[in-house]
Amino acid sequence: MSGLIHSRTLSALAAGTALLLGFISPRAVLADESQVSCDALREALGASYTISSNGRQDVSLDFWRAGNQVMYHYPDRDVADQWTRTRNGYLKPVRYFTADERAIEYDAFDINGGKGSKDWESRSRWISQDRLDSMQLMGSEGEGCLRTETYEVTPTDRMGKPLPFSKTSLTWLPELQLVERYLVRSTDSLGQRRITQWRMDELKTDKALVQRSLQAFDDFAATDYADVGDNESDPFLMKMIRLGFVQHGASGFYNADGSPLSGGHVH
Repeated sequence: MSGLIHSRTLSALAAGTALLLGFISPRAVLADESQVSCDALREALGASYTISSNGRQDVSLDFWRAGNQVMYHYPDRDVADQWTRTRNGYLKPVRYFTADERAIEYDAFDINGGKGSKDWESRSRWISQDRLDSMQLMGSEGEGCLRTETYEVTPTDRMGKPLPFSKTSLTWLPELQLVERYLVRSTDSLGQRRITQWRMDELKTDKALVQRSLQAFDDFAATDYADVGDNESDPFLMKMIRLGFVQHGASGFYNADGSPLSGGHVH
């Protein structure tokens, strides 16, 4: 089995169909729908997403998660961010520049204004439980490990009136703790409407593939963030600093324009 599920088959699989199309073992998902089976799938998986916004060029994202590591790889931008949860609960990031085969290693306290972060929840599943709880559950579809839940939230103005056009909707895989689709409609200060969407294209469950992907850039030449200032003669580091890729608290999230998002998760 390839351990690969196309997004268009998710609802069919969740409903218990036998049309597996060779993407995932039926024994893993359908014949044994126990919590242990879902836990095993949730523990090591990958997903490919397309990020789009108002007709601009799409951005691809490959997400990988296993144990205490997650990685966000943006192949279009030749950048990947890996986060490791340490024994004391703090997160340590590494930023990989895949075209240059270079890496910047950050200490846990190089981020979040020197305070560090223990927000593994947001890093490992994109969206915090608090954010999920603030949204309205609209419905659920399917069953087992690939059951989906749909959430919505409509922003309001100071008077409590819904903002025109603005709405956020989420399709969530609760057993896998994974976003299938996240859509944000908003209006900026100039009245321009914008639609941004994260859409899952493939779900990958092959554990060996997940581990290989998490370790794909381990051999890159790495520089400690604390030593960047002592390497002003390194043209690669100077270029990355000018472009804003080497800084405190880089989020590792990019929108459909390819610009870094502030904060640590979609919101």
